[in-house]
Amino acid sequence: MSGVLVEARVWYLSELFGQRPGISLRSLIAEAPPEEQVEVLRLIADIFVNNSREATEPVQFLKAL
Repeated sequence: MSGVLVEARVWYLSELFGQRPGISLRSLIAEAPPEEQVEVLRLIADIFVNNSREATEPVQFLKAL
């Protein structure tokens, strides 16, 4: 497969699935600049806080984790 076709295939799959094939979220965060890593951590913390507010019992809280 030529380079252009491979690039087109990767682009299509990344558009279709919302991520590039063979690249994990973990590696994207690890390779990101520190400012972007801080942004990701804040986003995860916000999600965690919002999920823990929704949990009304300790059992529900643990299931959210």
